Amino acid sequence: MRARRAITALTIPVVALLGLSACQSDDAAAPASSASEGATAAATEDSGSAVLSAEDFVARTTAAITAAGSVQMAVTTTDATQSMQVNADLVFGGDAQKLRMTMDVEGVATEIRIVDGIQYVSLGEMTGGKFVAVDPASGTDPFGGAFDALIGEMDPTGGIADLEGAIRSIAPEGDPVELDGVQAQPYRLELDTAALQAAMAADGSTAETMPAEMSVVYWIGVDDDLIRKMSIDQDGSVVEMLYSGWGSDLTVVAPTAEEITTL
Repeated sequence: MRARRAITALTIPVVALLGLSACQSDDAAAPASSASEGATAAATEDSGSAVLSAEDFVARTTAAITAAGSVQMAVTTTDATQSMQVNADLVFGGDAQKLRMTMDVEGVATEIRIVDGIQYVSLGEMTGGKFVAVDPASGTDPFGGAFDALIGEMDPTGGIADLEGAIRSIAPEGDPVELDGVQAQPYRLELDTAALQAAMAADGSTAETMPAEMSVVYWIGVDDDLIRKMSIDQDGSVVEMLYSGWGSDLTVVAPTAEEITTL
């Protein structure tokens, strides 16, 4: 079934790349340790006032993201054979978690919305230009659970939390640049991928096999500690994520009854 092939081609890379920088950890909402609480409080009181370090990167960016509550993302993945563009609007925190994601996979224009825990999937002509509504709790998912992982991808603090203990080193790289209307400082992080994979496995995420070390560049708002860009270039595969509109009033709604069909 062409639709199933398209879904498989979509979910493997998207879940993998979002898992690194925008997946929700089951522990994300758990009370922080006293050390983390202290670092978060300091970050809140003095956001953006000092160079980020391996010790405070997670706490400061997490505090800023949590306070924002919404973001728009543009994700580009490129390798030797193909490229993929994914655009997403995320509203996260508490019971307000919503997602709207659009992309083109193997020539299939795809849109996914998640509202109140229900998945709405449109595969262009394959679904007649309409959405198929899926309740993951129903046990009757025509896509075989291919999108279930996305429900856990709706809080950008989760993947950041997975970096705790996995940052071998962090250093500013060059001068700040303007991104999304603010000055953002590039930081290069050298990651211990064994520690990163262990953290992801602990919170239920999965990832492709990683090399022993990985270098990631984050552009962080000088005055607000918010991520404006992230880039990975590993063995010819490039992932670039642009973040914009932090804290904006995003509208993500379920399709109307007339826009919903069945397979």
